[in-house]
Amino acid sequence: MTTLAESNYGVVLQRVATPIAEVISIGMPELKQDAVEVTNHDSDYREYISGGLFEAGEFNVGINYNVACSGVFNDLISGSPVAYKIVFANAAASELAFTAIVTGVKFVEADAKSPDALALDVTFRPTGSFSFTD
Repeated sequence: MTTLAESNYGVVLQRVATPIAEVISIGMPELKQDAVEVTNHDSDYREYISGGLFEAGEFNVGINYNVACSGVFNDLISGSPVAYKIVFANAAASELAFTAIVTGVKFVEADAKSPDALALDVTFRPTGSFSFTD
């Protein structure tokens, strides 16, 4: 049987509708829903129902530092939620759209004994609703 798997290479992170240049890695946000335990004396097993609250968890993105990185610095300083989108490299160009605040920007270690590209580790905290289209 032929696999239906597709490569994750080529995933794009967009800020508003503009791709963020030179993304190295995206630690994808965990999408989750609260569960409320409703186990009672008639239960044979633990029981749960949906709590009705959804969440996209905090995640990090690695970016080669470049002049276009000013957007994430400005987002950190402003503290305002901004529209972001992760566009997958699959045939359908699936998208995960969300609003997030930037909660951290960290330059990756610069080591004179082991030169490497100057890079940033940016932490995003999604807020509010999210959508996935396939």
